[in-house]
Amino acid sequence: MIKLNLEPKDKEQEIIKAYLEENVSEILANKINNGVKIQKDNKTLINRKTLDTFMKYAYEEARKLAVKGANSACIEDKTVFAWAIHYFEEDSIEGILFNEDGTEYKNEISAPPKIEKSVKPKPENKQATLFDLMDLSTNTQENKDKIEEKEEIVEEEKQEFPEWYMNYVDKQESYPDSLVFIKLGDFYEAYNATANIISKEMNLTLTKKKFGTLQVDMAGFPYHVKDDYIAKVKDKYSCIIIENDNVEFTQKQEQKQEKVETLSVDIHNKTFDKFLLKTISALFDGKVKLR
Repeated sequence: MIKLNLEPKDKEQEIIKAYLEENVSEILANKINNGVKIQKDNKTLINRKTLDTFMKYAYEEARKLAVKGANSACIEDKTVFAWAIHYFEEDSIEGILFNEDGTEYKNEISAPPKIEKSVKPKPENKQATLFDLMDLSTNTQENKDKIEEKEEIVEEEKQEFPEWYMNYVDKQESYPDSLVFIKLGDFYEAYNATANIISKEMNLTLTKKKFGTLQVDMAGFPYHVKDDYIAKVKDKYSCIIIENDNVEFTQKQEQKQEKVETLSVDIHNKTFDKFLLKTISALFDGKVKLR
């Protein structure tokens, strides 16, 4: 069994650690034991997570599920375990940050400079001159340049997304009425519209996934409870699951059952060729009863 260097401080943390050791992959175990390198404030830092930091995360997630004005909430064990997998799996969630030399990172926040308000003079009503018209023409060209610059920025932002995410978006656009999931590590994740839907239908936490300077809506669940979560939505939605470059399509279950008319064919000759019997049945889409 995989061993994790997490140090539980009470019975609840011991239960969380035992669950993680039984269910995490070697990749996730390496993240937990050694931390993950991240970029912040133009520095390379080590993001380490502990059971203490997870309990704070779980407390905040429980508050979101509590009825407004309530002082407590009843959370199922499987929900807390799903939070644990997600917390340690997701790199964008920060635990305790360390410098590469092993010292704890402390962010020095400087006070923002004061902005002095300037009083603008009221514009005077005067007739436009030739120079004013020339300035207007220049401003129009500047606006066009700004639009082109914004379009270039959008293209640069697209380049920040990894190829697997762009493939995910393509699948979502190709099947706009379906829920799209992708397996990453020990988790099935969904983004954008699918993430917003399953966060409500499956009672999952809606969070953010960072891609460089950009971030998108995300929700997900552990791989070993996939069937339980898909069962919650399969009556309403078709599901597309991307896993190891393979795509699995699950059609939503229709409430109405189609009435199938069966054609009966009497075969009196017992030596009738069996292959021919199958051929006749296939011609009628399997709606033929041979007797």
